[in-house]
Amino acid sequence: MRIVPWCMALALCAELAHARPDGASRQEGAIYSGEGSVLTVTLTAERPAYYVGEPVRLMLVVRNESEKPLAGFFAAVRGKAAIHWRRPGGSFARWIARAKEGDGRRAGINIVRTPVVLEANQEQTSRLTVATHGDGRVALEHPGQYEFKVITHPAPRNPDLAVESNTVVIRVDPVPDSQRQAFAEYAESGLGAIVQSAGWVAERNPAAVRAAAAFVDRYPHSPYAEEVRKELVRALRVRVLQNRASKEERGIYETLKDAEPQGQ
Repeated sequence: MRIVPWCMALALCAELAHARPDGASRQEGAIYSGEGSVLTVTLTAERPAYYVGEPVRLMLVVRNESEKPLAGFFAAVRGKAAIHWRRPGGSFARWIARAKEGDGRRAGINIVRTPVVLEANQEQTSRLTVATHGDGRVALEHPGQYEFKVITHPAPRNPDLAVESNTVVIRVDPVPDSQRQAFAEYAESGLGAIVQSAGWVAERNPAAVRAAAAFVDRYPHSPYAEEVRKELVRALRVRVLQNRASKEERGIYETLKDAEPQGQ
């Protein structure tokens, strides 16, 4: 957990007017400002160990520990927070997911983020998934130890101010013999894209949804298939509730949503 004293210039707006004059772009631990509101940024992993190629689930919790409301960018959204990772002995590098066609940035569209207010002792939680690299490779390619942290930019009027979370360490084990075939298909077929961005894939690529459902059906005992199933169910549930799902998508959703994990 990182604890960050925070300046409150207005009751509902974090101005950071008294932030350090040197404009330090990154602080580990504390950023000292004129007054004493406190923000904590905590990162946790869903579990301590994974197989090669399994997606990593992270949880980022930003909490206003002070007695005053605090306005800022607290959710882990693009442009305001980034995951950084490294292997032992290496340097932290920003993790970049696969770029999507039609991304607003590539189309020249500026997405405006609006600050939100955290009341006293309130927190905001973001769920993060690390499944693929920007080139489509699975994220955890090799056995060993990996470290993750998140760097956020929460201050509306000081975009250069960066706050780091704590560092999370996970262990990655080799793919067990019983899962080699499932993993090979998962990696070669680019099914990590479903786990990383299921909603986007469901919106634009019905064939990929169909292929992912077939993969889940072929490997009911695989943890790789279970990750695909969970994300596919989440994405299709939204489409069903919004009455945007096709008849085929509704059928896939009904088949997958009640399927129970069957072990590894």
